[in-house]
Amino acid sequence: MKYAAIDITKKCNLSCRHCYNRNKYFNGNKENDLSTKELLSIIDILWENKCTHINFLGGEPLLRDDISTIVEYCSQKNIKTSMTTNGIFLDFNKFKELKELGITQIDVSIDGTRKINDYIRGKGSYEKVTNNLNLILNKSDSNMIRISYTLTNYNYKEFFQFIIDMYKIGIKNFLVGFYMEISEHISEDLYIQNKQKVLESIAKDISKIHDLNLDINIELNFRPLFVYYLKWTYGDIINNNILFSKCAYREGLVYIESSGNIHPCNVYSMPELYKFNIEEYKKINPNVLHDNFEQEWEDRKYNFDNMFEKAISTFDICENCMFQAVCTCCPFQFKNDKDILECYYALDAMKEKIGNYTDNNKVCKQYFLLKKVGG
Repeated sequence: MKYAAIDITKKCNLSCRHCYNRNKYFNGNKENDLSTKELLSIIDILWENKCTHINFLGGEPLLRDDISTIVEYCSQKNIKTSMTTNGIFLDFNKFKELKELGITQIDVSIDGTRKINDYIRGKGSYEKVTNNLNLILNKSDSNMIRISYTLTNYNYKEFFQFIIDMYKIGIKNFLVGFYMEISEHISEDLYIQNKQKVLESIAKDISKIHDLNLDINIELNFRPLFVYYLKWTYGDIINNNILFSKCAYREGLVYIESSGNIHPCNVYSMPELYKFNIEEYKKINPNVLHDNFEQEWEDRKYNFDNMFEKAISTFDICENCMFQAVCTCCPFQFKNDKDILECYYALDAMKEKIGNYTDNNKVCKQYFLLKKVGG
């Protein structure tokens, strides 16, 4: 358990149209959140199992009155902490307090300029969050704040303008990924129906951002081949999120729900899974606070690992790929070539520059070498 992601509350003050926890927490779920004592006990267990970093999720983490106590307790255990928040309650005083108590990073979710964001996340949310960010960044260093931007069919066209608007506020760090089709109750206009079109648009926008020579960092939850193609082409403003491109569970991550139930990751909550026996998975339901937790957890891991091995597969483009060491196509999410379309996009773009080799790995190596020497 090197890393942990914990939903420290199921409560939320917003009702975002693309929320991946909507079905799990907001549709009649009557389980209580963990008490302060229970949550601190879980932190003890994680610490005993060599956990070094906890990311607090929700719901909305800042709805917990004891959030400062929780962050401080982790600091006392030398556990690094981060948080993902919608930013409504992140005023300067709360930010200053959390920073002083030891939190290392705060991801603030915004999904577009005012009109677009308010459609997705709720009317008035854009103004409240950006007002908070303005006050924070006028008085403090911006490096702790990162904007989390979920690409949907509704907002991808304004990605460039969004980056510019956030940069004007003082934001330098961004985390960008595709909307995961987890919730069954979502507006159809958010589904990405033509991924190729979105990839083309994002690549063009990153090119424009690069030309402006902005001092920013964009971390992408995309396949590494696409990320490194952009990185080699447009410089160090682009980076890869290793806990997305590889299997986060196999990198040491565990996911804990607001009730204390523990999972290798959160794919089990997706409505349609590929080669995943959800009924078999649910037969074991470990909770960190159970007396027999360790045995339950070992049983679940064994169960999950078996399903993982049976489900895992690769695609033709994966054969001999130079990024295999940092890329795992999650067998529960990636079903066909369309799911890794960014890899084909990057390869085709590189072939245009250096010629149509049949050896994909050679294409990559030749292209990256070419860019390295300034070609």
